[in-house]
Amino acid sequence: MTASRTTATLLADAMALLHKGDLRGADTLFRELLANDAINAQALMGLGIIAHQLGKYAEALTWYDRSIAALPTFAAAHVNRGNSLTAMQRFAEAVVSFEAALSLSPELPSALVNM
Repeated sequence: MTASRTTATLLADAMALLHKGDLRGADTLFRELLANDAINAQALMGLGIIAHQLGKYAEALTWYDRSIAALPTFAAAHVNRGNSLTAMQRFAEAVVSFEAALSLSPELPSALVNM
């Protein structure tokens, strides 16, 4: 990571690529972030989102679990974990994840909708 590419700019660039659908580019930047900060919860979650979008739900769970381990109060990671569990038809476990998100952020729209 160069001085001009801070953690914040790398994360912003990675998220922008993810939102554009450039999964390969986003993956590269998230991994660059992790090379410098192995427990960056947002980068870990970003890789989970990519895995989920590729239909690799079990892999996504691994990334989300790492994100939550790095930052247990990261409500969005709990929501995304619940989404992957839902995709795997593991509904009871998904509810637990959504409840965890809501306990952290009771008004979080994505947790409320997915619950």
